[in-house]
Amino acid sequence: MKPRVFLSSTYFDLKHVRERLERFIENYFFEPVLFESDNVVFEHNKPLDISCYNEVKLCHMMVLIIGGRYGSIISGENIEEKKTII
Repeated sequence: MKPRVFLSSTYFDLKHVRERLERFIENYFFEPVLFESDNVVFEHNKPLDISCYNEVKLCHMMVLIIGGRYGSIISGENIEEKKTII
């Protein structure tokens, strides 16, 4: 089983960085996990962030890229639980 690496960042401003990191991760025979590559399972009846949190739990590593923008606010579902994770 390949180690799974979740790539987290804002999308539009860091799109090219994400593409390069995806190839870099693949070159080391790891499995990159990015929502735009369709390897995050989104549950249609739940907020998007919940699906991402669930996918992170299935990964071995996480890479966080911080740029000049910020993402969305966490959804109201399980806010107290997320505060303990973050």
